[in-house]
Amino acid sequence: MARFTKRLALSVLLTGMMGVVAGFSGLDDGDQRVELGRVDWHKDFDKARSLARQKERPLFVLFTEVPGCSTVKGYGRSVLSHPQIADAIEQAFVPVVVYNNKRGKHRRVLKSFNEPTWNNPAVRIIQPDRSMIVPRLYGNYSKLATVRTIVEALNKTNREIPAYLQLLRRQFKPTPTDTAIFTMYCYWTGEARIGQLPSVVATKPGYIDGQEGVKVVFNSAGTKLQELAQKVKRLEAASAVYVTNKSQLKQVEPIFEEAKRTSPNTFRYNPDADNYHLQGSPFQALTLTELQTTRINSAVGLGKKAQRYLSPSQRQQMQ
Repeated sequence: MARFTKRLALSVLLTGMMGVVAGFSGLDDGDQRVELGRVDWHKDFDKARSLARQKERPLFVLFTEVPGCSTVKGYGRSVLSHPQIADAIEQAFVPVVVYNNKRGKHRRVLKSFNEPTWNNPAVRIIQPDRSMIVPRLYGNYSKLATVRTIVEALNKTNREIPAYLQLLRRQFKPTPTDTAIFTMYCYWTGEARIGQLPSVVATKPGYIDGQEGVKVVFNSAGTKLQELAQKVKRLEAASAVYVTNKSQLKQVEPIFEEAKRTSPNTFRYNPDADNYHLQGSPFQALTLTELQTTRINSAVGLGKKAQRYLSPSQRQQMQ
């Protein structure tokens, strides 16, 4: 009995050790690892090159380690797991992963690119002939850096940049914003008309001085308040404007007959009316970025095509 117990214990120990070795070797491709995000990666570089030639697409090559350190896992969780970034990688390129901690064919490909072993993630977007389209992405593991690299690659290859990817780049780019409050007969109409403007980041319906109004958050680096007010006026989207300081008041007084200075706390936000045109629509069930929400709410309210702002996976969710 004692001998059997010893054998059983030894068997369990060996099984556990084999599992640890397999886990640290990066040999198991059966399950998607956190280091790889949600992208559907090809694991054979040569086959991926052949597929890229057939589809006439560039390759998105990720050099990384599995299992990886905190930096590798962080890039996988934050960037490669973002649904719209994953969509862009899969739709615009042929994605292929090259393990920098794995021997055999992966090590041969790694050496051919002079990429180091056991290293943090590096991204190369290349043509099937291995020529570089954009500079190698390394060290900056933010969402914005990856989206910018993707957009630059699409520009360099004269390919269309989808609307959802354009919004994503603006969403991640840190820009200064400012606010203004416009009043109108119906804030649902106001949100729809104003929300289509490129500089507008978000719209919020509510009340001020007993009137329905829309609080507008806009990109103040790309558009001055005066320009925004002129565009809102041309759209016949508002009858009055409220601002918070004298400088702003000087900008809008020549445009709106009714222009007033007010305290930021005067506006009463109505959450029940927020994004009214999305309520009850198929878009309501989707996880949208702030800019997607603003543009799609506007498009639905104006009877325009709203699906253009969705990524491929978001469109599938609506079917």
